[in-house]
Amino acid sequence: MKIHSTLHLIRSMAYKHKEAYRAVCLDLDLYAEGRSLAEAMKRLDSAVLAYIESVEKDHDGNEKWLDRSAPKKYWRIYDLLRELSAGKKKDVERQSYFEG
Repeated sequence: MKIHSTLHLIRSMAYKHKEAYRAVCLDLDLYAEGRSLAEAMKRLDSAVLAYIESVEKDHDGNEKWLDRSAPKKYWRIYDLLRELSAGKKKDVERQSYFEG
């Protein structure tokens, strides 16, 4: 079975880490760093693509190789960022409502 014939959700996030940006693929336990957010995400995209291609080539597309969840600390960061993002959206909605 080819991986490309199946739809997979691949979640990722990026955040500032020391003097660089870190992008993490939570579902494949991959990460990349860059001097900018765009660079980190581009490097992560390349790493994800290379990993999926290697699973197809070296493991005959066996999807068990796609079950590689990142450590819990990254999932906690992901959940926190989602909560913060949802809070900002609510604040923007409230602000727009009161300004209008």
